[in-house]
Amino acid sequence: MTRISLSVCCTMAIALSAACGHMPETGRTVRTVEISQQVNPRVMYASPGEEVRWTNARRNAVRVGFLNKRLLEDHRCQKGVVDLFGEVDDLVTIAPGESISLCFARTGDLQYNVWFDPQDPRGAISPTLTISIRGG
Repeated sequence: MTRISLSVCCTMAIALSAACGHMPETGRTVRTVEISQQVNPRVMYASPGEEVRWTNARRNAVRVGFLNKRLLEDHRCQKGVVDLFGEVDDLVTIAPGESISLCFARTGDLQYNVWFDPQDPRGAISPTLTISIRGG
């Protein structure tokens, strides 16, 4: 196999494994943050291993900005938060009707904001919201 072919194969394998990294496990508890005219709930409690899902119920895209990256980087599963190179993105756009999710591996508080117009960083923004990961 040539080096180029090997490189392409490795890149494809990494991309496929990253795409499969968010597959839900059966029996996992899913806690949903709904983004509509406002964001509910303002404070959510979850345990390590539970999936927290942010769902955009609006007719336009929204942008979620995470304020502390430490909890984002230590996750058990994810959807839409990690790029193809495995880097955690702390600013994520969610299309209408779509969602992103994380399964946190450890305890702590994750604070975030939602911009209701991702094209206008000075536009309408939610108050700072919290996902509190407690217990085990």
